[in-house]
Order: sequence, then structure tokens, then C-alpha cells
Amino acid sequence: FSTTLYLDVQFSGEGALDLPPLVPELAVYALDGDLRLGAEALSARTLAVLDGSAPMRIEAPGARRLVVIGGEPLDGHRFIWWNYVSSRKERIAQAAQDWADQAMGRVPGETEFIPLPERRFVV
Repeated sequence: FSTTLYLDVQFSGEGALDLPPLVPELAVYALDGDLRLGAEALSARTLAVLDGSAPMRIEAPGARRLVVIGGEPLDGHRFIWWNYVSSRKERIAQAAQDWADQAMGRVPGETEFIPLPERRFVV
């Protein structure tokens, strides 16, 4: 229902990518090694949120893998807890209760039940 972006980028050696402004909200995740985003360093296993309206030069000092994700802004604030995301806290609380009660149905052939985290979502 909205524009989204996912790029899986692999450098086989030292290199650079000039990333144009593709979507309003944009982020880069360095999977397996440090990168440079313009003048800034980005450590491995770190997510950097970018200004989606400006071009960005991504530089890799050697073989690296990264992902670029982004899209259109959401239409409002979202709450997140465990496996649940909603614009309303009450919906997350109800989903958590439904999960605890095992009222969400079962995956055919699956017998394991993963309980909710001990630290519960607070409305």
C-alpha cells in the first residue's frame, strides 16, 4: 500500500555506491564490516538512518555486504512489543493475551509453543 525499498548490496572488494534520494525515509545496515557514509563511519551490525532527500556516498574498504531499506513515512506513530506492531496499544495487549491463551490458531504440524516474554507490554 506504500512505496518501499530494499536493496541487498555486496561489494566484492573496495568500492563505492552513490545512492540517490530514492524514498523519503531511508536507512543503511552494515552487515559484516565497517562502512563510510559520506564523512561518517558506520560500524558493522549498525543501522544508520539517513536523510532520504539527499544523495549519499557509501564506501566500502573491502568486501562488504549491506542492506538499504526505506519507504514512505507511516501515517502516524506505531507501538512495537515482541512480535506485535500497532497504532494502538490496546491491540497489542489483546494480541498478547490471544497468544497466551493460544487463541490465534496453530500452524499445521507445529507442536512447539513459545510463551510470551516475562516482561509484559504495558498499556
